[in-house]
Amino acid sequence: MKTDKEALLVTGWMMLPERDLTGLRLYRNGQLVAEGEPQIRDDVGRAFPWILHARRSGFQFRVAETEDIGWIEVVGLQGRRLVARLRSMCRTDLDRVVPSPPTHVVVRETGNANLEFFKVGGLKSFSDFYDAIGRHGGFESVRRMLEWGVCGCGHIIVNFLLDGTVPEVFGCDIDGEP
Repeated sequence: MKTDKEALLVTGWMMLPERDLTGLRLYRNGQLVAEGEPQIRDDVGRAFPWILHARRSGFQFRVAETEDIGWIEVVGLQGRRLVARLRSMCRTDLDRVVPSPPTHVVVRETGNANLEFFKVGGLKSFSDFYDAIGRHGGFESVRRMLEWGVCGCGHIIVNFLLDGTVPEVFGCDIDGEP
């Protein structure tokens, strides 16, 4: 996800090893906002050369930016049948509300220096936690939360703090450098 002054750009790739996708749809907060066919992604084709359709797995949707926070969902189709789904929270205000750690910390955490990748990846992980917790009662039932591991730089934990639903959020990290 990336925003410019007028639009939200949702890019990525979606692939199933055993079958190719014939169509893709983008939903924002449950509403269909764009449709398209898989696009060429040479990088994915090179990463998965044994999957013949891997190169044709990309997507790029540009939609009007209407809200700062919400949900996006990319759905993969084979014919008219839904066969794949990618869901994530979407925040167009990540640059304003999520602090940026030093570049060397971002590289250590994600493997590259791209701050946008760092912030969007943390939001995607938070979204996965949010969905999982939702299947077991929701965040409203969680009074305290502990994140352990590489939480010192705020990759995921900052999203729990921004959400504010869990009253107490703690982090435990063996790396002393934030």
